[in-house]
Amino acid sequence: MRRFICLLTLLIVAALTFAACDAPVAAPAAPGAPVVEAEAEAEEAEPEIWTMFELWEANPAERDKLMALRAVASADAVPAAVEVERPVRVAFVWPSFDLSEGWARGAIAFKARLNEFGIPFEVTEFGSTIDDHATQASHFETILAGEYDYVLVGPTELDVQRTLIQEMIQKPGLEVIVWNYSTPIREWDRLGQPLSYVGFDHAEGGQLLCDWITEELGNTGEFATMRFVPGFLDDQRVGTFIRCAEERGMVKVYDHFADGTREKAYEGTNATLAAYPNIVHIHAANTATAMGALSALREQGRAGEILLNGWGGGQDELDAMLLGDLHVTPMRMQDDFGVFPAEMIKMHLEGRGDEIPLIAAGEIVLVNFRWTAEEIEAQKDYAFRYSGVLER
Repeated sequence: MRRFICLLTLLIVAALTFAACDAPVAAPAAPGAPVVEAEAEAEEAEPEIWTMFELWEANPAERDKLMALRAVASADAVPAAVEVERPVRVAFVWPSFDLSEGWARGAIAFKARLNEFGIPFEVTEFGSTIDDHATQASHFETILAGEYDYVLVGPTELDVQRTLIQEMIQKPGLEVIVWNYSTPIREWDRLGQPLSYVGFDHAEGGQLLCDWITEELGNTGEFATMRFVPGFLDDQRVGTFIRCAEERGMVKVYDHFADGTREKAYEGTNATLAAYPNIVHIHAANTATAMGALSALREQGRAGEILLNGWGGGQDELDAMLLGDLHVTPMRMQDDFGVFPAEMIKMHLEGRGDEIPLIAAGEIVLVNFRWTAEEIEAQKDYAFRYSGVLER
């Protein structure tokens, strides 16, 4: 019996030894290093983009640069303090076939401001629809093979086009201004940032809409979204609103990716109303989706009944607002979209590139359907000071 017990003990010890050998051995932690789980590390990974407020916190001088630019852009143009031997060659790459008038107004204001500076220039335009990534990519290839001094890039989606945009940034003699984005890609801090990101801060607009809409609706009710092209811009505009509205008690019942187009927003709104007739708000990602949603609401006799927002404050939106069919919009002081990059080119030519802010966000004023025509006109006088009445 004693031999049996001894033998059994030896077998158990051997089994435990082999198990210990097969078990994975954890690497020793560095002295003083915190013990973290893999999931916690993933959650704390650095985000892909800088928001405007994160950039300001990391580098307060960036806010000062933007405030200085806004002051200069709102004043009369000052002629350039530099002689330009030949016309400055500028490429425009923008989704010009989009219903939104913001692009066209930006182009008009840009050219008008350069003329006031006395800077000779040549502009070559490369257009596409808002979701045609392939056509825009081919435009980038053309520009990379050509001879340009500056390129204004309005990406169909920044993340989709980032590789080709990075190639343009790294091309000697070519300065890149990214249009319609205020979210620098953090990776480009190392690889090279463009001259600036010019636009209107989409997250700021989303937050302004949330504050007004949730107060108007008492933080209750179901809503649906007519979204943009998936990516950074959509998350800043619509994602910011959704997160805020849900935190305050509203319920999102449907997401429809309308790709920023009128037709898909019209179809999506009809589908939404059929499935969720009791919704209190349809959230639009841009002018085109707002107008598409409004067409469906008018056909069904529900315009003005369901709260509908615009995005940008262009003439179509303001006209619908005066009728009571559209309720609120973040109105961009739109011509800054073109004045800002014109001022930047002047600054760069004058050797003052270090004064250019990385994020150049124009001012946004929230306008709602209770404003009078006179109050709206007062905002338009400044917002459209170069582009005026737009014929499209």
